[in-house]
Amino acid sequence: STRQTALQEGNVPAQLEEARQFVTLVAAGQDPNLAQKEAVRADAILKTNSNYIPASIVAAVVNERQGRYSEAKQIYENVLGHNPLFTPASRALTLLCVAHFPEDLKAYDVAVKARTAFPQDAELGKALGILVYRRNDYSRAAQLLKECAQKRKGDGEVLYYLGMAQYQLKQRVESRQNLEQALAL
Repeated sequence: STRQTALQEGNVPAQLEEARQFVTLVAAGQDPNLAQKEAVRADAILKTNSNYIPASIVAAVVNERQGRYSEAKQIYENVLGHNPLFTPASRALTLLCVAHFPEDLKAYDVAVKARTAFPQDAELGKALGILVYRRNDYSRAAQLLKECAQKRKGDGEVLYYLGMAQYQLKQRVESRQNLEQALAL
């Protein structure tokens, strides 16, 4: 990107600090520990530019880490309201909704978009599988969760939802095996 080039070349002094800030905040949005360290900077930026996506993501990550899930959800939704194609926010919102807002089935649309951008992401595949299960689409849920179970060995939650989806599909032997495995974990 232009900002990374400016940062590497260092030949645009007026934009150098902005480029450093951008790169730092993007990295912080992907690492909860770094996000905590950059929270003050992100808050200061958001006071002057409330739509600055890297700072918003840092704020959401910090809120999530501190157990303020509703605040984090609102930030992710605001980011997607300004930039619906920002798939890292879609991914984060999906994972947050599945873990903390089980009644939020509208997260399904966000999850589908995120899955398109991150087709190999096992954590996202798990979240989408659970959402699909909650929508009573047991066949699709079983398919997604089976793929996920192969990538996430030893994940009891995946095995539980997979077993329950298989139970609904009258696949009793597979259901029992997965549910017993889930209990063993």
